[in-house]
Amino acid sequence: MDLTSLSSRIPPPLHTRLLTAIRQLPARSRNFVRENPGTVKRIVKCAVTLAAALALTITKPLVQWHGTNPFLLGTTAIYLFPIRSVGGQIVFTIISLLGALLGLAYANLALVLANLAQPTPSADELAPLIPTSRRVVLFVAMLLAACLCGHTRSKHPRLYLSTVFFMIVNMFALIRGLASPVPVFRNYFPVIFFGAAVAMVVSLLLWPEDHSRVLRAGVKGALSEARQAILDVEKSIWSRGFGEVDVSGLAKEVGALGTAFTEADYEISLARVDGVELKPLRAWLEKLLELVRVYNCTVRARPGRLHQETDVHLMGSQASLEERKEAPPPTPACPTDMNKRRAISFAFLEAVRVMDMVADRIETAYTSKTGTSDSPMVEIAAFAANMAAVEAALSGERARRTDADILADGVEEAAFVDLLHEILGALLEAVKGAAEAGNAVSSTGRLRLFLPMKFRRAARKSKIEDAEKIRSSSRSGPADPESPHPGPDTPDLVSGDEFAVVQEDPDTDDTATTPLVHLRPQQTWCTRLALTLSRALARVKHSRHLKYAVKFSMVMGILSAPAFVGRNYIWYESLRVQWALISAMVAMETTRGMTFRTAGMKVCGAVGGGVCAFVTMQVSQGHVWANVLIAFVLGFVVGGLVNNATCVKAGTVAALAFNIIIGVSQSSADHNTTATLARRLLTLPVGLAVAMIIHMGVFPFHARAQLGRAISHSMDWLHHLLFAIELAGDPEADGGAYALGLTSVPSSSIVSEGRYADVVRKTQRRVRFAGSLMPATRYEISLAGRFPVERFQSILDRLSDIVLLIVGSPDPAGPRTPVLLGPGARGLIEAWGREQLLGSLCNDLLVLSHTLSARLYMPRHRSHSSVVLAEYMRAFRPEKHRDDDESDEAQQQQRVPSPESTANYADVGRLATLVREMDLLREEVDALIAQSHVSSRTKEVLPELVASVSASRVATAVASRCPSRAGWDGSTAGPSRAGSVFRGKEADLEKGMPAAEGREERR
Repeated sequence: MDLTSLSSRIPPPLHTRLLTAIRQLPARSRNFVRENPGTVKRIVKCAVTLAAALALTITKPLVQWHGTNPFLLGTTAIYLFPIRSVGGQIVFTIISLLGALLGLAYANLALVLANLAQPTPSADELAPLIPTSRRVVLFVAMLLAACLCGHTRSKHPRLYLSTVFFMIVNMFALIRGLASPVPVFRNYFPVIFFGAAVAMVVSLLLWPEDHSRVLRAGVKGALSEARQAILDVEKSIWSRGFGEVDVSGLAKEVGALGTAFTEADYEISLARVDGVELKPLRAWLEKLLELVRVYNCTVRARPGRLHQETDVHLMGSQASLEERKEAPPPTPACPTDMNKRRAISFAFLEAVRVMDMVADRIETAYTSKTGTSDSPMVEIAAFAANMAAVEAALSGERARRTDADILADGVEEAAFVDLLHEILGALLEAVKGAAEAGNAVSSTGRLRLFLPMKFRRAARKSKIEDAEKIRSSSRSGPADPESPHPGPDTPDLVSGDEFAVVQEDPDTDDTATTPLVHLRPQQTWCTRLALTLSRALARVKHSRHLKYAVKFSMVMGILSAPAFVGRNYIWYESLRVQWALISAMVAMETTRGMTFRTAGMKVCGAVGGGVCAFVTMQVSQGHVWANVLIAFVLGFVVGGLVNNATCVKAGTVAALAFNIIIGVSQSSADHNTTATLARRLLTLPVGLAVAMIIHMGVFPFHARAQLGRAISHSMDWLHHLLFAIELAGDPEADGGAYALGLTSVPSSSIVSEGRYADVVRKTQRRVRFAGSLMPATRYEISLAGRFPVERFQSILDRLSDIVLLIVGSPDPAGPRTPVLLGPGARGLIEAWGREQLLGSLCNDLLVLSHTLSARLYMPRHRSHSSVVLAEYMRAFRPEKHRDDDESDEAQQQQRVPSPESTANYADVGRLATLVREMDLLREEVDALIAQSHVSSRTKEVLPELVASVSASRVATAVASRCPSRAGWDGSTAGPSRAGSVFRGKEADLEKGMPAAEGREERR
C-alpha cells in the first residue's frame, strides 16, 4: 500500500473540519432555501410571531393592562405558531379559545361554590384564616378539572390545545382563588385572545397557506406512485419469476393522502376544487394499494412449476416498454387468437396512460382559471376495450381447460392462475374507477371558501346511518326472546353454553372479557341488569383513557396540594410553582416511551431557552427593543426546531421558557433575571419527577407489552371472522345452534351482513391500533436488551395481508362482506373440506395468539392447515382420477363441487395463499418467541427445551402449498419435526442410560 492511499484514509484534524463546515455553510444555506421554500417561510413566520408576541408582552404601556399574567400572551402565540394552513390555524385558534373560555367558566363556578361553602366570619375577626371548606372545594375542583382534561386528552388528541389552556387557566385561577374570592376573566382571556390574534395575523399576512395545496400534492404523489406500481406489476407479469412489487412508496403516499384528508375534515379551505370530490379517487387509490399487496401475497405462494415457464416466443421478457407500445393492439373480436399475456400487457400500458390523464385533469382543476370546462375528460373507451379483451382471453382460457390439463399441471397451478387473473382484473377495475372519479372532479376556476368536510357531511352521514340501521334490522329479522342474546347490541358469535363475551370498549382499544358464566335460557330483568352492569364495569376497568385521567389528576393533585395547606399559597405564588404543573402537563404522554422522550426534550428545551433568556437580558440590559431583536434572531432557531417533526417538543418548550423568563423579568420591578431563571430551573425537575414517578408507578402503560396484547387481540378477531365464515358452510351448524337455543334461522343467516361488516371493522381497527403503538416502543427504556421492533413490524405486515386475503378489496361504495363469502365462492362453500380448512386456520390463529400473549414456545409440529389444504384440493380433481384406495362410500360422503363452480379456481387459490401467509406468520412469531420474547420463568423451568428450540425451527409447509398425501392419517396433529425432549428422555431411560448420555450418543 502506497503512502498516497494511506494518507487519503486518515481523517483531517478537527479544526480543519470545522473551518470546512463554516466555509460550506453559506452554500448549504442557499441550497436549503432553494429546496425547501415552504419550510423557510414557516421558519420566518415563527420568528416574527415570537418577536411580536414578546414585544406586546414587555412593552411598558401594555404591561399594566395585561394584568397579573402578561406572559400568557406569548405562551398562547407559541402554542399557536403559524406552522399550518390558514384553515387549520383558524380551527386550532377556535379550539384553544374555547378551552380557555370553558376553563374560565369552570373556575368561576368553583369560586362561587367555594364562596358558598365558606362560613361568614365574625365581626371581631380582623384577619380570618382561609376556612377548610374553601380549600377542600377548590382542591376537589382542581382534581376534577385534571381528570376531565386527562380523559379528553387521551380520547381526543385533536383537543390537546383545548385541554392545555383549560388547565393553565385553572392552575392559576383556583390557587389564587384561595385568597381572592373575586370572579376571574379580565386577567386571563384578553391576554390569551391577543396572543392567538398575533399568531393568526402573522399566518394571514405572511405567505398565507391553504390546505388545498397539501391535498393537491398528496393526490399528485399518490397518482404518481400508483402509476409506478401498475408498471411494476406489468413488468412482474413479463418476468420469469413473478417477482413481488415494491409498495412502500405507494403505501407512504396513500397514507400521506389519508392524513391530508383527515386534517381537511376540520379545516376551512379556499380553493378551486372541493376536497369532497376527491374522496372517491382516494378510495380507489387505497383499493389499488390493497390489490397490489394481495398480488404480492399471491406471487409469494406460487407453485414451483409455474414460475419456470416462459413465453419468449411471443415478445420476450426483456422487451422494452417502447417496443411493446409499438406492437399492434389486440382486437376483442378474436379472443381465441389473442395471447393472454400480450392482452394483459396492453391493458396495463393503457392503464398507465389513463393514470397520466387523471393526474393532468386534477392538476388542471387546481391551476386553471377557466376550470375543467376546457379540460378534456379522461378517455376510458380504449381502456374499456382492452379490459374486455383481457376478460375474453381469460374466459376463453378457462373454457378450454380440460381434465387432462388439471391432471398434468395440478389443481394448485389452476388455482394460482385463476386467482392471479382475478387480481389483475380487479386492478384494471380499480384504474377504471379512479378514471371515473377523476372525471367527476369539477372546477369553475374561481376560488371558493369551503367549510370543514366533517361539518358538511354530518347530516348526510346521519341519514345514511339511519338507513343502514333500518336495512340491517330488516335483514337480521326479529330476535328470539328466549335467546340468551336477544338484543342487537349483544356479541356477534356464540358457541356453546359457557363462553367468553368479547366486546369492544367504545373509548378504548383493549378487550374487556367478562368471566365464564353459565347463561340461563330465560333472562329476567335482574339478570339483564346484572349483565349490563358487568359489561359497564369491565369497560371502566379496561379503559386506558380513564386510567390516564386518574394518573393525570394524581400528578396535578400532588403538585398543587401544598398550595391548599395553611398559608403555603403565598410562597407557592412567589416561587411560581405553577410552572411545575405546566412542565408535568406537557410531559405526561399516554405511553411510557413517549413520556420519556417528551421529558428529555422538555429538559433540553427548558434549559436551552432559559439560558438564552438569561444571556439576552444580560446583553440587552433591560432594553425592550433589544430583547425583541434578539428574540427575532433566536426565532429562526426555534422555527427550525418546531418545523422538524422530531424536535417540535424541544423547540416549543425552548420558546416557552424564553418567553416566560423575559416576560416575568421585564414585568417585575427589579428585573431580576437570575431569580426568575432559578425558579424555572427549580420547578422543572420537580414537575418532571412527579410526572415520571406517577406515570411509571400507577397504571403503567408499557407500549411494548401492549403491542403484544394488541397483536394477540387482532388474531382473536381474525379467528372470530374465520369462524363466522366457517359457520356459513357448515351443514351441521343449523342443528347445533338450534339445539342450543341460539338461533332459529338458517345457518347461512346466523351472522348477518351487517354483523360481518362489524367484525371486519373491528378486526381492522385492532390491527391499526397495534400499528399505532409501534412508534412509542422505540423510546421505551429497557435494561433487558434491544427490543425487536422489526420483527413486530413484520408480524403486523403479515396480519394486514391476511386481513386483506380474508376481507378482500371491495368497491368503495360496496359492502364489506368478506370475499370468502362473495359470489365467486358461493358454489364452493359447500365443497368438502372447506369448512375443515377454515377451522384449521382458526386453530392456527388461536395457537399463535396464545403463544404470543402467554410468551410460550411455539409447538414443534407442522401446521395442520397444509394437510387439510391438500385434501381440499383433491376434491377438485376429476372424479375418475381419484385415488384407488379411497372407498366408494367415502367418495359418496364427500360434497363434491359442481362443474359450474369449478370453472374458476380463484377461491381455492385464495385459500391456498391464505395458508401460505399463515405459515409465514407462524415463522415470524416463532422467531420472535425463540429469540427474545419468551418469559424468563419458562427458560428456568425448561432449559433443555430452550436448547431444542434454538436448534430447530417450527415446521411449515414452505416448499409447496400442496404437501404430499403420504403423511395423512386422519389425525389432527402432524409429525414432529424437531422431536420432543421428553420423548428423548423416555427413550434413554428405557435403554438404561441417563438422559444426558443418551443425547451424547445420538449426537
